[in-house]
Amino acid sequence: MLAPDPIGPQKLSTGQRPASRRASVHRVDAPSRPQRPDHEHEVDGLELIRRRRSSPSLTGMRERTSTDLRLVRRLLLQLYPAASAGDEAATRGETRAFLVSALTFAVVLVVVGIATFGVDVPLWELVSVGTISALAGGLSAGAGAVLGQLTTPDGDRASWRRGLPIAQRVVDFTSVALVHVLLAAMVSVILFYTLQHAFEGLSVDTLTTAMMAATLSALYANISFHISSNLTTSRLAGALATLVTTGVMLSMTTSQDPTWWQFHFSELGTGTGFSGASFNITLIAGGIVLAGLANYIAADLSRWDALTSSSRPRHVRLFRAGFVTVGIGLSGVGLVPVNESLVLHNTFATGMAVVFGGILIALRWLLPGLPRTAYILSDVVVVAIVVAALFWWPIGYYNLTAVELIAAGLIFGWLVLFIRAIGALAETRAASHARATVAAAPVAAVGQAARVARAVADDAFRPSAPGPRTDAMDADADADADADADDAPAPAEPGAAARIHVVAGAIADDSGLVLAVRRAPGTSQAGRWEFPGGKVEAREDARAALARELREELGVEVLIGERIDRSVTRVGSLDIDLECFSARLAGARPTSSTDHDAFAWMPAASLPALDWCPPDEPAMARLAAGSGATDAEGASGARATGEPVIAPTGEAAPSASSTKPRTAGR
Repeated sequence: MLAPDPIGPQKLSTGQRPASRRASVHRVDAPSRPQRPDHEHEVDGLELIRRRRSSPSLTGMRERTSTDLRLVRRLLLQLYPAASAGDEAATRGETRAFLVSALTFAVVLVVVGIATFGVDVPLWELVSVGTISALAGGLSAGAGAVLGQLTTPDGDRASWRRGLPIAQRVVDFTSVALVHVLLAAMVSVILFYTLQHAFEGLSVDTLTTAMMAATLSALYANISFHISSNLTTSRLAGALATLVTTGVMLSMTTSQDPTWWQFHFSELGTGTGFSGASFNITLIAGGIVLAGLANYIAADLSRWDALTSSSRPRHVRLFRAGFVTVGIGLSGVGLVPVNESLVLHNTFATGMAVVFGGILIALRWLLPGLPRTAYILSDVVVVAIVVAALFWWPIGYYNLTAVELIAAGLIFGWLVLFIRAIGALAETRAASHARATVAAAPVAAVGQAARVARAVADDAFRPSAPGPRTDAMDADADADADADADDAPAPAEPGAAARIHVVAGAIADDSGLVLAVRRAPGTSQAGRWEFPGGKVEAREDARAALARELREELGVEVLIGERIDRSVTRVGSLDIDLECFSARLAGARPTSSTDHDAFAWMPAASLPALDWCPPDEPAMARLAAGSGATDAEGASGARATGEPVIAPTGEAAPSASSTKPRTAGR
């Protein structure tokens, strides 16, 4: 029998401590689990996440969420369908205008809300809803006009502004913004001045004040952005007429002198209150806008002049200078009120009237070739103003205010009709000659074998009488198309080399220098010279193709004239069928090209001095051989002579008067 364990369990009484042998008791613990590396814990964590994701509850939730999102997206597409591909470009400007107005609304709402927090504001006082709306609306309209001009797409009708001197561009930019600022402010003043009389003694809280100011500001910003981004001469002239009419009417209705009309309109500017300030500011701003409008009118006249011929010279610059002088006189009348300096005030007013009258009388000599109705209308306006003046003195039937009102109405009426007529003439002549006006940034162009071009002279353009398109013009266009078909080379025989139809334009500037471009390294015929042009696409008109190619390659504004030459040249395994047209530079000179590293402006007789690409040699030789009779002449009548004017792409070429050639480079 085994003896019991001497260290067996013992019963202890309460409070009794175990014997000292307790210290020798051996505790037997359960075997410990070996610890795993940290990366095994991470793997378990990832596995746990995967299991949770794959659980039926989470999978069903994801499916339900995805289904809900698809339903919401489908509902939004039904409520707000996307524009078709053809409408996106047309509505891009409207979208931008909406974003500008939305941003304006939010900013004005917050700023006005903070400024008028906890205050009841009257409709019209020195500090009122009217003055707050006028200030916020004017600033918003000015910002919209600035953004509209900055975001004007390339190729718009006002692209000629990029070629103007900095001073003229500043005047144009300022005049457009200024007319919108003042119109917005004046409309706000008139609106709340009228509402104050309808709701006499009414004051509104902060929310209503902020909402009124923000709504009007957003509306002004939208309209200003839309007009400025699509600005034309007619729109600017209409804005000028609206500005002057609104400003004078506002001054008349707020004048503290009820007898001002018994003297003359300048009496409105003698007041020290709001009426006098409104009148003088309107005249100052109107003069600035008129000076800017002169550039737009001159641009339309230049387009019309380039598209038509006349046996007598046209003085577009002198015409423009006359309008700028009238604008200076109008601003001077507002800067110097009659009560401050009668002599200086009358000098500005009389000088303005004399210059404008001289423009109307001399219109047939300044701009020969206009429709007969333009000259008749100008004479009628002059006679009507003279008759109204005679009814003032010596007859005494009218007072001076009535004469000034009649003259102002006739002048602005003539201005609007004249601008519309010039714009219509330029568009009609452009359509009748199938000429394109192009202004866009250069884009990438795929190198084609032999880019072509041609030479130009001013008399290479087909002369045509001004006026609307007629059946005779259509017959001429059809005859030209038949001649093009007759002169086209015969189609290639089976097995012959592939033939490529290309067009090119020999571009001349106002001084008569012809543009040649040098092929850049890495292109075919690198280092040789050519005229700019490119490949004709399938079923594409030759002139339209040339306009497109010049837009893509140089980004220039040109007027395409008659065809000079058509020939076929073998280049490698290709037959290059070159059809070349004369072209006149209507805007600024190009400064960059995608396929060339240098430009050369030179007389036609100097063209053979360059190393030409073979396809361009026939047209170049033909132009150079006839340069004695066909060199383009500048506006001053001087023949283009001298050494070639060469400049690298990316910088403007020197003036045509330069005689020292420059080394071409990349």
